[in-house]
Amino acid sequence: MMQIALNPQDFSREQFPIKTIISDTDIDGVICAVIAKRVYPDAEVMLADATLMNSGKMGKFVNQFTLIADLKYLSGTGLYFDHHPGNIRPDVQYFGCYQMRDSAAHIMYDFFKMHVDLSDLEKYIIDCDSFDSGKFSLEKYLHPDDFLKFAFSISRSDQEYITKLIEYLIYNKFSTIFALHFVQQKITSFYQNSDKLSKYIKEKAEIWHNFIFLDASEYSGQEKLSSYHLTSHFPFTNGVVVFKRDHNSGRIKVRLYANSFNQSRKEINYLNLAKSLSSNAGGHVNSCGYVLSAESTVAFEIIKIKAALK
Repeated sequence: MMQIALNPQDFSREQFPIKTIISDTDIDGVICAVIAKRVYPDAEVMLADATLMNSGKMGKFVNQFTLIADLKYLSGTGLYFDHHPGNIRPDVQYFGCYQMRDSAAHIMYDFFKMHVDLSDLEKYIIDCDSFDSGKFSLEKYLHPDDFLKFAFSISRSDQEYITKLIEYLIYNKFSTIFALHFVQQKITSFYQNSDKLSKYIKEKAEIWHNFIFLDASEYSGQEKLSSYHLTSHFPFTNGVVVFKRDHNSGRIKVRLYANSFNQSRKEINYLNLAKSLSSNAGGHVNSCGYVLSAESTVAFEIIKIKAALK
């Protein structure tokens, strides 16, 4: 499935004078923001995530001078680039490119590479595809290369770090980011905290019918709890259901992940499952989630999800 609302050959900065860039806060969103800033160096970057986009709070920032990348489509935006199923209705008229691909960064790279120098990103776009779509092995997770370490150093709650990364990468080659002191500090911190997270996971995780359930909604640490860290401890399970507290809103986020390390896992459309449980669900078929409603509780939601998984 592919939708293209604007051919790259027909694009010009004059026709689309972007002043604001809204991008996601993971590695895919970071690279999208870097590409957009190289095209529009004077534009302001605003960081968001699926929860914030669904809240309705970002609508006031969206108009014909806005570019949205790796996030839900908001009406009236000037340019739009994404790869998540269901983030834009098929009947919506927009400018940009929406494709079912492994990363939004790859879409933007292919779209803008004839308009601005992105040659330093070419080597890493495939790595971004692998990370964002969960297409790397347990062996690689346990013995990560520089890109994988860098990707894990990015936490949605650390917007200061993300902003610093984007600002650096606008004018510098991507390969130079790995050796920077502030990046190495974040990488070291991530792996130092891994033991703490592993202990928490082993104490709190429940295995039910070959699925992992983890209620981390009361976890006090600021460490990044990724699906890869969870599944690395249970590589032969089908998938993960985890409850996390959003550091900004305080709301509980429900996340469902296929176990990408298990090639024999039971195939489930987690996005459809999530949508059957919540109207604000979004994401990928194998990695998605929603915000827990004010009327529900973690315990009640676990009962609902287990019933849906049977």
